Amino acid sequence: MPEIPDLEGYRAYFDRRLPGLTVTGVETPIAWMVRAGREEFQERLQGHIFLPVRRCAKMLVFPFQGGDHLVVHAMLAGRYEYVPPRTRVRSTTAWILELDNDMELRYFDERRMGRTYLVREDEFAEKVPRWSEMGPDVLDPRLTE
Repeated sequence: MPEIPDLEGYRAYFDRRLPGLTVTGVETPIAWMVRAGREEFQERLQGHIFLPVRRCAKMLVFPFQGGDHLVVHAMLAGRYEYVPPRTRVRSTTAWILELDNDMELRYFDERRMGRTYLVREDEFAEKVPRWSEMGPDVLDPRLTE
């Protein structure tokens, strides 16, 4: 499972690259790993503009200007790729977001255990399992001994 330092690395990496980019295409080779229907996932993300990425516990949250949030819980083996479109697509790629800078953001999972949720701000507790049960974040400065 990607641990907090790994996820913070991903978050920082994507924060330097994604904000302001527009999703120009969406593919879902392994659609069942996305907890929204294939059509809904593709329609809702098409044309959306990325905002800064954040981490919440062991999930990465990719917010968009339109109010949607892509929440990814990578579980044991989930990983990301930020690559040119001509890069070979792994057989375990769950989704691909084509971007307006001629790059793609991909999520793949060798064990197919990770999950992706597409939610609005008021739907986190309802659609992301155990969201409302989380305590303070381990890196929250208010969390002390």
